[in-house]
Amino acid sequence: MGNVGDVISSMNANRQEFQARMDHIQMYLTHKKVPASLQLKIKKWAEYTWTSYTFFSIRVNFPELKATDESRLLNMLPERLRAEVAVHVHLDSLKKVKIFEQCETGFLCELVLKLRSQVFSPGDYVCRVGETG
Repeated sequence: MGNVGDVISSMNANRQEFQARMDHIQMYLTHKKVPASLQLKIKKWAEYTWTSYTFFSIRVNFPELKATDESRLLNMLPERLRAEVAVHVHLDSLKKVKIFEQCETGFLCELVLKLRSQVFSPGDYVCRVGETG
C-alpha cells in the first residue's frame, strides 16, 4: 500500500514541476506577444507530452529556469516550436538592423536561431565606434 502511495505522490510532484515549467513558458509567450495560434500549438504539445510521459512513466529532466534566460526556458520545447517562437520574437527586430535590411528572410530566420540573450547594464559598452561588432 505504501508503494502505491509513493508512486501517486511522485506523479503529483512531477505534474506540478511540469506545470510550473509550462506556466513560465506561458508567461514568456504572453510577454513577448506570441500569437495565440502558436501558443495553442505549444499547449497541445505540452498536453500530448504529459500524457505520453505519464503513460510510459518516463522521467523528463527539465532545465533550471531563470527569468532572463529564454534559451533555457524554451529548451524543453521541441526544436521546431523553439524555432517558431524565436522567429516570431526576434525577426522584426533583426530586420530593423541596418546591415540586415537587404538580407533574405530565410537567412534572417537561420540567424535568429543562433541568437543568445545578453543583459547589459546602462552605460556598458557593447562595442565602440570603429570596433568590429
